[in-house]
Amino acid sequence: MQAEMKTNTIIFAGLMTLAACTGNHEQSFTDRNKVDSLIAATVRNHDLEKTLAFADSLERAGAITTAKANFVRGRAYDEGWQMNLAEYYYKKAYEACVEPAKDWNLYAESGYRLSAIRHMKLDLEGSISVATEMIAKADQEPDFPIVYKAFLLNNIAYCQQNLGQKEESMKNYLLAYNTLKSEEGKVKDIVYRSDMYYMTLNIVEHLYETGDYEEALKWIIRTKEHLDQYVKLPGSIYAEECKAYYAIIKSVILNTLGQKSEAAKIYNDINFNTIKNPPGIKWRGRYLMATERYAEAADCYAQWDSTYLVTDGAEHSFDVYRERVLPRFQANLKAGRIKDALNMTIPFHTALDSAIIHEKKTKAAELSIIYETQKKEMALKEASFKNKVYLYVLLVVLFAMSFIGWLLLRMRKLNKILLRKNHELYEEIQQKLEMKNENIIQFRKSPNEKLSPTQQLFLKLCKVVEEQKLFTNPELNREDLASILGTNYKYVANAVRECSDGQTVSEFINSYRIKYAAKLLANSEETISEVMDMSGFINRSYFNKVFRGYYKLTPSEFRKAASRDGGMWGEEKDISEEDM
Repeated sequence: MQAEMKTNTIIFAGLMTLAACTGNHEQSFTDRNKVDSLIAATVRNHDLEKTLAFADSLERAGAITTAKANFVRGRAYDEGWQMNLAEYYYKKAYEACVEPAKDWNLYAESGYRLSAIRHMKLDLEGSISVATEMIAKADQEPDFPIVYKAFLLNNIAYCQQNLGQKEESMKNYLLAYNTLKSEEGKVKDIVYRSDMYYMTLNIVEHLYETGDYEEALKWIIRTKEHLDQYVKLPGSIYAEECKAYYAIIKSVILNTLGQKSEAAKIYNDINFNTIKNPPGIKWRGRYLMATERYAEAADCYAQWDSTYLVTDGAEHSFDVYRERVLPRFQANLKAGRIKDALNMTIPFHTALDSAIIHEKKTKAAELSIIYETQKKEMALKEASFKNKVYLYVLLVVLFAMSFIGWLLLRMRKLNKILLRKNHELYEEIQQKLEMKNENIIQFRKSPNEKLSPTQQLFLKLCKVVEEQKLFTNPELNREDLASILGTNYKYVANAVRECSDGQTVSEFINSYRIKYAAKLLANSEETISEVMDMSGFINRSYFNKVFRGYYKLTPSEFRKAASRDGGMWGEEKDISEEDM
């Protein structure tokens, strides 16, 4: 705090000094270091207006280039969680570096931050585009900062992970880690040690999210090695929080692997007062939910929610509902806090409407600032167009707000129509399935002597698959089925083809998975991702494709339609041994 107060007192004195030192617009290396130090100190103060004014003054004085000024503006808006404006200025800074060799650090950091913001906003294509372009430059230029290359690879891996490209994602995570590790011994500052620690944590989280828990445990042990190196250095002010964060993640992984006593010991030794960052609170919630400590989990998610309100002010963000409100609701429900759960659901519909309005207003406000910035830039070149530009911006904003209002009303009407049509389609599919079930029941009631060997094998196959729920195994194939039945896989394939309208074994297995998924969607509160995993699918896009091909509805549309029918999907006919 004292350092920050001291920084505040020297900022304006620094401005005057820098202005006096730039009469010929030439700076020494020492002068540039002073400028960068002042900029860094100003950004750390989280004073948006002062940082923007500082960037304007430095640019006017010739102490920094326009590209550097735009980068500082991007940092200011980034720290203030105004991501559209941050992206806008990072993009301007990145594109202004037409000769990156003059300042590789500015080119690398502005491009990296542009890519990072885009992947945070789930503009995966935009993020990969920038990162790929810079990686190509890094491979050709030996002076390109290696640390930024590593984190650009990390951005690409993150995007691939969100796109379901598991192998490609892990390949780039490892490449990012090894690229950063190649700098070991060349730099010894605390930032490098911190980067290595967080880079390994990224890999751990990826492995955990993709279900590779054994490998995640190996990497969390490697993370400890980098953590130990980090905390030994003087100035590691986040050492205690990093230790606690590491311990929480390790306890979650061990608990998932069944090492519950060791996980509990690690968890119980954690000083949770040091956990301030939202990801750490999220991992703690995972542990508490997994160990059925639902009341504590609900309190943890409440802390997670309130922590985010402090850091991003996103009271009405859709991410809040998906990432924080729903887990908190589930924890309260499982903890028996019915009243608390109901208190969260009663205003939910109103809150969603507020979220739409809030996000539109926020975007409109940020766009307004961007338009104002563009207007000022144009005014510097052609002052006579000032009034016209202002009027144009105002008309665009008014038109955008009117269009948004019309669009919201239109979407509400279309959603009602779509929901009605989906429900009609749902009822039609339900009738067809009931007719198909009746046909199968009659087929099973036929005496064995009237059935061919192929038909008998098919009935035996259906019984084994249904009773043992073999289809929930994502690796299940025709060879596995043949081994279970004690026969050749060719006989299994022929039986399926002849007795199920020409289906392949894969289509036969998927039919069970999809029907089971439909039943879970209609009769449970599991998320779509959880339903997908429980039904034997491992790829979200493939699951959606197969489900839509089977029911003509997306999983979310099917759940909405089924909810109007009382959640009784799959209960009308049970094809069991009793029907044979």
